[in-house]
Amino acid sequence: MTVPLSFGLIMAGFAGHAVFPTVYRDMETPKLYSRMVNWTYVATTFVYFGVAACGYLMFGSDTMQEVS
Repeated sequence: MTVPLSFGLIMAGFAGHAVFPTVYRDMETPKLYSRMVNWTYVATTFVYFGVAACGYLMFGSDTMQEVS
């Protein structure tokens, strides 16, 4: 029963890629697009590491080493 939920959680991190062309088109200065994308990935990485740290603090060494 939790397999569909796990796919949804995994795909949530990749769902934002579809808006990148729209963001590029609507930017005031499109030449800054690559800088914006790089900072977006940096921010996302920090959020993922933060969530991972919170999960480890909540469950400790009881977590499985592999998710997949």
